[in-house]
Amino acid sequence: MTDGGRRWSEDGKPPFWTERGWIVSAVFLAGAVLLSGMVWIGGLGGDDSADLGGQAAAGPAKQPAPPCPPTSTVASAPAQPPAPTKPPADVSWRAVDVGYQVPVSASQGPLRIEGGVLRCFAHTPIGAVLAAHIIPVKLDGPDWQTVADLQVLPGQGREVLTARLDRVVNNNRRGGGNYAGYAVDAYTPEAATVQLLVHGAGSYMASRIELRWDDGDWKLAPSRVGVVFESIGTVASSRGFSVWRQ
Repeated sequence: MTDGGRRWSEDGKPPFWTERGWIVSAVFLAGAVLLSGMVWIGGLGGDDSADLGGQAAAGPAKQPAPPCPPTSTVASAPAQPPAPTKPPADVSWRAVDVGYQVPVSASQGPLRIEGGVLRCFAHTPIGAVLAAHIIPVKLDGPDWQTVADLQVLPGQGREVLTARLDRVVNNNRRGGGNYAGYAVDAYTPEAATVQLLVHGAGSYMASRIELRWDDGDWKLAPSRVGVVFESIGTVASSRGFSVWRQ
């Protein structure tokens, strides 16, 4: 096991982003060819009907979601925050869907889980970081339509993205690899740019995700052609990233 036991699988199956996630981002596919054994983290069990923030579940996922509870807001931050930005002290790891493992925080989010949707992140850089880890994973699962409706910014990008996802059969595959760290490239109260670092097959790979604060929560902001990830490619080490530890 690596990084505190956050190993997803040893079954040799291809990573989840070779399925729906790689249809979502053709650019990121090139990185997956180099790290074909890699995929998002899985392992520990979890219950997707729980409310991490102590709130009651809102009922069926197709019903309009209630507003998120108020959270602390970071009103401003430098365009290039000092690296690394420390993980929250209360971070833990939660398995979702077919075993992907994602970081969660009682203070930073997600504060609610409703119908398989993990939502309501703090209006902070770390809230954006957690959203960047969780929402793409959930787009690869059985609740992708609800996730797209609630957690992807409305517009042409979402329309193209959902059209692609609707044509993909989710095989619920997973492979080996783990989240290694993250970096906040830029942050304002309205927008955040987050890098995700994944370790697997003996090397690191990084990608960049754009998020926007919309209707009281962080949401993915895909490109106009429905691309969620911008591939940075392989990187030599975790230097310059905040490293996840357990």
